Amino acid sequence: MIEKINKIEILDSGELYLCLVSGERASYQHIYRDGREVYWDNDKQGFKSPKPRKWSYFDWYKHICLVVSQSMNLTLELAKTVEWKNISSELQLKIINHDQSAHH
Repeated sequence: MIEKINKIEILDSGELYLCLVSGERASYQHIYRDGREVYWDNDKQGFKSPKPRKWSYFDWYKHICLVVSQSMNLTLELAKTVEWKNISSELQLKIINHDQSAHH
């Protein structure tokens, strides 16, 4: 199954957050059981990572996509229009290029 990401945000807490167009599915909340620091946020309707310690935000973006794919058999792709909040243009470009190379 494919889910589209329509918002990517770095929260004030430093967490990276990926919002899904479809919103929540009940099973998404169980992603934490995988034990790889990817969580579902019910209020924001998206997957999130902790504030980076050693990894970059780009590393965390790739990690969220990988964990969701492996744990939930779910592919995350960028929607045609993405809202970027507190995301540098450099990081936006890295994410867009990664998404295009991974899915096209």
